[in-house]
Amino acid sequence: VLRSNDDRSFRAHKSVLAGASDYFMSQFAGAGLAMQQQASVRLEMGREVLAAVLDFVYRGECQVADTAQLLALVEAARFLQVQPLLDACASAVKSTLGEEGGVESAVGAWQLAAELAPEGSLGSLGEVAYDLMALRFDELATSESWTGAPLALVRALLGEERLQVGGEEGVCTALLVWLRAQAPPL
Repeated sequence: VLRSNDDRSFRAHKSVLAGASDYFMSQFAGAGLAMQQQASVRLEMGREVLAAVLDFVYRGECQVADTAQLLALVEAARFLQVQPLLDACASAVKSTLGEEGGVESAVGAWQLAAELAPEGSLGSLGEVAYDLMALRFDELATSESWTGAPLALVRALLGEERLQVGGEEGVCTALLVWLRAQAPPL
């Protein structure tokens, strides 16, 4: 039995969990008799996210209500080490980038890809997000997400030859807006 952080219980087969998740494989294989006999395992994720993980593990697909839940699902998949779910989440995030307002979510997608890069799971997501931001930089520079962009992304974009911007004044203005938003100031 798996329990979410809000104490919702879900029944699941240990062999199915171990087959889908490197986390559970190591927990069940290396923990010995105590873990194998444990009646329930509490996970630090909400019931909707845990239900989505189990849907994916058992059926190979799942649905989430919104982008926030999708990002929570990415974190759960990463924690539980379910690589196919991480890949599916990356595809879902990529598809939202092409939608109206996708440039707003591109910074978050790039950050997610950069965070997960050591595992190598979302490299193409980072590239798609980066390309979108470079091609729609004028729009990005006036968005709320621009002021929260990490320094590494700002440096990379401002040095990008493919940056689509109205002129040098636009680049300078974008940099000033970003600098003023940093706390403490850089």
